[in-house]
Amino acid sequence: MTPIAQALSAALLHFVWQGLLVAFLLWIALAVLKNRSANSRYLASCAALAALALLPAITTWILYRQPGPMRGAATFAATVWPAAAALPRPAGAPLAWLTVLQTWALPLWVAGVFVFSLRLAWGCRQVSALRRAGEAASQETLAIAAALRAKLGLFRPVSIVI
Repeated sequence: MTPIAQALSAALLHFVWQGLLVAFLLWIALAVLKNRSANSRYLASCAALAALALLPAITTWILYRQPGPMRGAATFAATVWPAAAALPRPAGAPLAWLTVLQTWALPLWVAGVFVFSLRLAWGCRQVSALRRAGEAASQETLAIAAALRAKLGLFRPVSIVI
């Protein structure tokens, strides 16, 4: 495994605990902001999403810049879970499950991104087909939609098809 692939795999595994930490901090922030405006809760949620987007990139950069090559499962275990080095294990098999997990983390993540990208493209295609196949809505439905649009303060026209 190349050093960048190893850093990416380690960053993906680090992202598990990092994501849980960000989610916990957001949960606390939303509890504190419960009686505040929706805008403040929205900003806290956006900040959490930004942190979730930046953390894997920062972690990869830190792990990739470490001097010297990463030295197998023992070093990887110490970076992912420092207490793992203290676990009892048979001689000659230093955390084999963690090495396997690191080896498969990046390919499984890439496969997941590919599958969900295909799902998103398929969904967009389905919506486009529904928009083309739809018939114009009745005047009553359009009147209700116009009233709702005015109530919500929307200025763009909304197309409604049945």
